[in-house]
Amino acid sequence: MATFVGIAKKSKQREVGIELLRIVAMLLIIFHHFCYHGGFLSHITSQNKQQLIAKLISNIFPISINLFVFITGYFSLNNKGNVLKKTIVLWIQVFFYSLIIYLIFLSTKQVKFDKLKLEQIFYPVAYKEYWFFSAYFLLILVSPFISAMLNNITAKQHLYLVIGIVVVLYLISIKGMLGGILEFTRGYSLTWFVCAYIIGAYIKRANIKLKWWGYILFIAVIACVIYLKKEEDFYRFGYADVEIVFVSVLTFMLFKDIKINCDSLNKFITKIASATFGVYLIHDNNFIRSVLYSKIFKVQEYYNSRFATFKILEFTLVVFIACAFIDLIRQGLFWSVITTIKIACAKISNLFKKIKKPNTIEKMGGG
Repeated sequence: MATFVGIAKKSKQREVGIELLRIVAMLLIIFHHFCYHGGFLSHITSQNKQQLIAKLISNIFPISINLFVFITGYFSLNNKGNVLKKTIVLWIQVFFYSLIIYLIFLSTKQVKFDKLKLEQIFYPVAYKEYWFFSAYFLLILVSPFISAMLNNITAKQHLYLVIGIVVVLYLISIKGMLGGILEFTRGYSLTWFVCAYIIGAYIKRANIKLKWWGYILFIAVIACVIYLKKEEDFYRFGYADVEIVFVSVLTFMLFKDIKINCDSLNKFITKIASATFGVYLIHDNNFIRSVLYSKIFKVQEYYNSRFATFKILEFTLVVFIACAFIDLIRQGLFWSVITTIKIACAKISNLFKKIKKPNTIEKMGGG
């Protein structure tokens, strides 16, 4: 299953568009984090057009989270992979980066030793070290049951289910409708992730193909609506807001049919896409976040710059490239360790076979 984790080695050429989408989605996440955590959004003024452009891009950022969950549903519908293995791989990656980063900050005396922090590192889901990981981890655990249910209904019933989800989202967006009966917490929940998973699975099942220019036009219109509607209060859309869901679906469908007739470029995109989860874990780590924006990039110096958007784009690319490079090294190290363990296990297994073989012959001779 090709998921956010970065299991991209088995991706086929026809899926390179989705691998490219994962890269774009992660770039959008980093861009928004610079706007939000870096403080750009809180310093936006109507006189600074560059900052308003940054705000527009940041307003459509929620599609990136939806896209990653769509991808999981898209690839998991007919997939019968080992869920335990997937969850272990997820946990190991989170544990690895959380522990390494903590030890680095501890050794450089930027933080003090804390037993609670160690507990949080060992139990990242329970302590919500990364909110996305906590929800996504639970989604992977329940995904076989969701897929089993979807595979036992017709395509038409699946469509009705998706329509029902959209209607519920619309009703929730209206004040007073449904109240707290159905709470998606603006998309920060397993409930919404399950719904997004179902939508992604339907996109796979329906295999709808439309002209690319239609999607670009529609996304542009929706983006403008978002910008004009929220120009004064700088409201940040939630992942489960109907407008964001529509833009997410159209963006996914636009990318999924992209074909690149160049094997080397396909391999490059797939390789970089496999590092997206690592990029997320590194740059959005609480310790890294405490120094990334104010100390390393000193974003406060660019709040009133007329080139603010360009600086955010520059910082985004630098962070993505640096974190992707680090994660690709980690992948290489992990692969070497796993290969070594497999070779050692094979040798031990062969050794036991050789030890048992003479005993077997001796027993046969004694009989």
